Amino acid sequence: MGDLFHWLNTTDTHPLIVSSVFHYEFEFIHPFIDGNGRMGRFWQSLILYNWNNYFSVIPIESIIRDKQQEYYKVLEDCGADGESTLFIEFALQSILEAIRYSR
Repeated sequence: MGDLFHWLNTTDTHPLIVSSVFHYEFEFIHPFIDGNGRMGRFWQSLILYNWNNYFSVIPIESIIRDKQQEYYKVLEDCGADGESTLFIEFALQSILEAIRYSR
């Protein structure tokens, strides 16, 4: 977790990518017995909000909840492949859907 937070605090990658990578890595580390998904989604929302407070009203959590089976499948596939690209694409698509939903 220390390495993940160090990366979060030092990266110059775009916040949309950072939030998605952080979410995936948090889920991959799985630091808690329960609540990892909720915390990963919370951190993604917090990272996005810190970048642009518009994200305080964007229902990303709701969009991901509606696609919960796909969410877990993508996490599983990425874990098996050792590659996070599919999850990042899933997360970015979910953010886009949430923005469209909120308009």
